[in-house]
Amino acid sequence: MEAPEKEVDVNVINAASALPNVWLPELVERFASFLHPNVVICTLRRVNKATAEQFRGRSEFGNVRLSQPVPPHAIAARWSTPGAMRDLTLAQRKELLRLTAASGMQANLEVALEAVGFIPAPEQLSALCKEAASAGHVDAILCLLNFGRTLGSAVGTGCCEVVQEWLVEQGCPMPFFAHS
Repeated sequence: MEAPEKEVDVNVINAASALPNVWLPELVERFASFLHPNVVICTLRRVNKATAEQFRGRSEFGNVRLSQPVPPHAIAARWSTPGAMRDLTLAQRKELLRLTAASGMQANLEVALEAVGFIPAPEQLSALCKEAASAGHVDAILCLLNFGRTLGSAVGTGCCEVVQEWLVEQGCPMPFFAHS
């Protein structure tokens, strides 16, 4: 038994091509008002030339702030390609790790740890943990733990209460609790 052939209505095809353009500047502004500036920079501005032009020259959408959440696709596209770190000094690579840990984005931290081209020394890893903990980013601490290091007393007294509770649940020694 053969399946009956479907008839395609030519009027439906023509109607689809005649749909109005709903990507209006006023609507794009409205969308952008609900998004983090890094999302606008890394995603919305890349939709088309008109949208890129709409946000060009505006200070709030000028630079990506790595210490704030950045869409993972943007970090992966920029830093995971071979040679992406070639132009950065060691100090700049360390700063990239620090800012990424401060943002709390686990996926971005994983990309950065792989891309920087060195394994952080224990004291550097400790500083990264402090950055993540001071902002309350448990996922970033988990990422650093999974990177193969131990926390020990890497998290200082500026640690967020949520992170402290999580560390205690994980059985991490917290000698600074006695001083809190």
